[in-house]
Amino acid sequence: MEHLPRSKVSPERFTTHAALGCAAALSAGMMLIGYKPGNSHPFPVIFPLLLGISGFGALTGFFISLFIVLREARSNLMSFLQLAIFGSAGLLFMLQFIFMQLNLTAGVTYALYALLLLTLALILNEKMARLLGSSYVERTSLALVIGLLNLGFVTWDLRLLQFQGIEEPSLTCVRNIYACLLLQPLMILGIRRLTARQAGTRGSRRRLKSSFRRHPDRFHFYVAHWISCALAAGFSQWLLSQHAPDHPTAPWLGSKIVWGTITLAWIPALWQQLKHWQQAQILPRNIRSPWQSGGGRAEQFLRQHHLPRAAQETWLGLRTAIIMIDHDPHEDCRVHLPALLYRARQMQCEQIMSRIFSEQILSTQTQGSQILVSMDPEHSIMSCTESLLILTVLYLDGLPLVEKRLKQLVRLLPLLDPDLARVLSEHKVEQLFSRLQGFFHLDYNWIDQSMRSGDDEASFDVRLENLNPRERQRVLTQLSSAQWLGNFIWISESARDRLKTESPFLASTIERWPIQLEQVHGKSMETAIFLIKFENLIPRLQRYHALDEIRSRLAPLPLPPLSQRVCEDIEASLGRDPDHIDLQQHLKTMSDHDWQGFRAKDMALDILLKMVARADLLERNVRMHKEDWQTFRRDTRELVQKIGYPSQELHKAHLSKLELRQLHELQRICLEPDHPRCREAWLLLASLPTRTLSMDAVGQLMQTIAAACRAPALRSHEIILHKAVEAFFHLARALPLNRDGDVSRVFEILARTLIEVEADQELLLAFMDGKLAMDQQRGTEITVSGPVLLQWKEAVENILQEPDLPISIQAAIDLRWRSFSNSNDPLHRAS
Repeated sequence: MEHLPRSKVSPERFTTHAALGCAAALSAGMMLIGYKPGNSHPFPVIFPLLLGISGFGALTGFFISLFIVLREARSNLMSFLQLAIFGSAGLLFMLQFIFMQLNLTAGVTYALYALLLLTLALILNEKMARLLGSSYVERTSLALVIGLLNLGFVTWDLRLLQFQGIEEPSLTCVRNIYACLLLQPLMILGIRRLTARQAGTRGSRRRLKSSFRRHPDRFHFYVAHWISCALAAGFSQWLLSQHAPDHPTAPWLGSKIVWGTITLAWIPALWQQLKHWQQAQILPRNIRSPWQSGGGRAEQFLRQHHLPRAAQETWLGLRTAIIMIDHDPHEDCRVHLPALLYRARQMQCEQIMSRIFSEQILSTQTQGSQILVSMDPEHSIMSCTESLLILTVLYLDGLPLVEKRLKQLVRLLPLLDPDLARVLSEHKVEQLFSRLQGFFHLDYNWIDQSMRSGDDEASFDVRLENLNPRERQRVLTQLSSAQWLGNFIWISESARDRLKTESPFLASTIERWPIQLEQVHGKSMETAIFLIKFENLIPRLQRYHALDEIRSRLAPLPLPPLSQRVCEDIEASLGRDPDHIDLQQHLKTMSDHDWQGFRAKDMALDILLKMVARADLLERNVRMHKEDWQTFRRDTRELVQKIGYPSQELHKAHLSKLELRQLHELQRICLEPDHPRCREAWLLLASLPTRTLSMDAVGQLMQTIAAACRAPALRSHEIILHKAVEAFFHLARALPLNRDGDVSRVFEILARTLIEVEADQELLLAFMDGKLAMDQQRGTEITVSGPVLLQWKEAVENILQEPDLPISIQAAIDLRWRSFSNSNDPLHRAS
């Protein structure tokens, strides 16, 4: 199933830009409204800059957190705490302008300011305590201690308003509250020691670093929070000791608490939020998964389970239905069909399931002819019932549709792929498909969804238990002997129990069938399995679960009237003995028409096959020139490509794969480093089967290796050099002893090249091992010239002199070198 292209601007990126724009507009607007150039202030430039940065950061985090809370349906408490932190910091910033517009007394102003600052401190305390892994009792006790302590400071400073004004008590309040937050770890340790002593156990004395070991990002965040609190407390104390904020003239912005509104509490929270936001933008585009997942399950798991936990690895274990579909249980297709049709059958079965049940399917895994499908427990309420629907639709419509499409492909092979058509006929495929019967199994078991993320990518995996191969083969054999294979669904005992809960109407279709178990000592035991017969299942699914409506999703589009009229006109003309001019005119008419839908395309392909058969008859009866006949077949082939045929992309890839296996094409691409298939060509050369090659062909490929060693642009590539060594020893085994001269010449060139390019240790060891194995297989020793042997000796000695080389590797290299240089090593003679 094709995936839709992603939007160029993601919602996260758009919201980030919108949040930055709104925060900049609000902060700049408030600064311009409240700024009065005539106001005197000790820091006319630094203070407005600090206040503007503080307000901009707080408002930016507030808008981003608000979008996260509104977008995520299951936002956790940490998201709301983030929103509350930014909201409190933003209110502190806007407090300047609120008080500027309202004429309030000093006591009311100080009370509102202190209440807002105390709320911010309690929210920060709750977030930090949760990051440290504190229990509910510890968090409540800590909040009570910090709240009462700060409330005492606020009350004490309130008494000094009439003596010192409002500015100095406000700064004192800021210093005391942030100092309490600095002492939070010591308070948590004290509370844990007291609770552990009361409980009388040592197990409850959890250390702070236990949470940081599991989540290193939390440690970085807590350090940033501690530094921000220390800077805020130190800045307030420095102002109290160095300056007198209460000046007779009006302070900047016309407010009396300008210093206290500069808070740094939003810095670590904004850093954490932006990092979370960056992952939310980058990770969905860089998710790697070994399994085919339907409906974007990996991205949903990332957003709903992984990112909210702020962990590097997330596991989710749930029970759900697992389907096993074996469309070739006896491997008849794998043995008798070419690889193209075998893969096409497999892929079309997967596409049919994904097309109808994409919302319910979590993952699809393929192992040979077996397709394992796991249902998504988050989107499937009745997973076992929906699994039976999938199997029934596949049984009634899916597999017959796949066979119909493959038969159409086989009919087109004489026109599209004549070489494959010579070994495969439509009659042979018809006989094979008539013998095929599917094998279906339903289980209800545990699956594990996991995701591991780094800085810029994430990997998603779904792990499930496969069916026991011995048990599968035993049941398959007995079902085949009873001629029940293909008409029953084998369900496990756990799936049977689940199905009774989900749908009592379907539970009555379950039958118990005894089977014989073969034991090790020759004794046989009888057990039972549970089967559901399709003929009993289908009527109940039609009546209670809308089977016919689901089957209609596979129905082709209705035939357009214009397409039907074109097909009828051409078929009528074919019945009147047309000549080659009429055929060319019909071909042009079909080429000008836009064919939409499977039904219309199948009719068009059928008519083209009839036209090709008519052209062949005219050519055999000498009523059509051979050149015109060849032109007509070429034009028809192009029209088939334009209309589209079953498994078209797979067939094109198959033809491209076969094209590279032609000897002249393989040699040409191997010697072109800029060719896009150069690496593929060398990988193929290293594993090419030599039994189907002539000795001259093997000799030409050896010369290709020698030419690559002489080309600087090729031998500089590490992968090409590795595959050149592998291909040489693979091809040299196929040459007879009378071609030792060719083998020795290429061996000399390859040995010199490895030293000149300073190949790595692994490649040198592989070369020496390959030489030893080839000498034993051929019964003769291939030698190199003296200068090349001296170069090898110098290179090996340099490797052995490396200080960081382990002793075991030194011994392995030395042993191989003595075998390579034909020394009198006893181990070499024994081998």
